[in-house]
Amino acid sequence: MSLEQPAVGADNDSPRGWALRGIGWATEVAWGRKNGLANGWRVARVGGIDMKNNPLITVSLGVLMVGAFVTVGLAVGYERHYRQLRVLQAQMVMAQNSRNLINALADDAVVYSRRNPAIDPILQAVGAKPGKAAAASQPPTK
Repeated sequence: MSLEQPAVGADNDSPRGWALRGIGWATEVAWGRKNGLANGWRVARVGGIDMKNNPLITVSLGVLMVGAFVTVGLAVGYERHYRQLRVLQAQMVMAQNSRNLINALADDAVVYSRRNPAIDPILQAVGAKPGKAAAASQPPTK
């Protein structure tokens, strides 16, 4: 891609004066002239922004960096707490399964005590079956 030489007597700001072969005049203006904007037949010049001496840029970058660090900190904290939640949920499921197993075993033991009352003192000691003293303290029903 080479620039065509301007025709003799052609205006340098016209599309005939500067053109990029196969691409077009507007592309050449954007590539060939720094800080230039194609505006019809003319080229508008845009002044450069001095980013080193602009306090607004410095403050904006500072706010951006603080926001980035806060976001990273929140993401790390979220991940840490989420991992702890998963571990605690697994422990809770194991505890619930153990409780359900113990309750099922106690219910089976109460059913077994109907056929074999010798197990009643053990069931009364662990609270799976009310004792005879608790049953005797209740007033008789009429």
